[in-house]
Amino acid sequence: MDRFSFKKGVLIACTLCIILVSLFSVAFILTHIDHDCTGSNDCPVCLQIEGAQNLLKQLRTMAVVVPAAALAIPDIRSLGNPRFFSVYPITTITLKVRLNT
Repeated sequence: MDRFSFKKGVLIACTLCIILVSLFSVAFILTHIDHDCTGSNDCPVCLQIEGAQNLLKQLRTMAVVVPAAALAIPDIRSLGNPRFFSVYPITTITLKVRLNT
């Protein structure tokens, strides 16, 4: 298995996990929204609904941050290895310096 297909498989697996977590969280919220609440602050169903809502908010934030970071990584890598210094030697010819004698 080459690197590209392994990365592709991991990416697909992570995407499916995120989709499943999102769907199960939404399903839990929709099915338990009208539960018989005890009215106290430590109602276990209310705490689970709040946790599911927070998870969905975090996934929404992650859906924005991860693609932005993926787009920025190649630019960041190129800063560490500029093309001018890695490919061309620094000489008077490459710098196009005119030597008047």
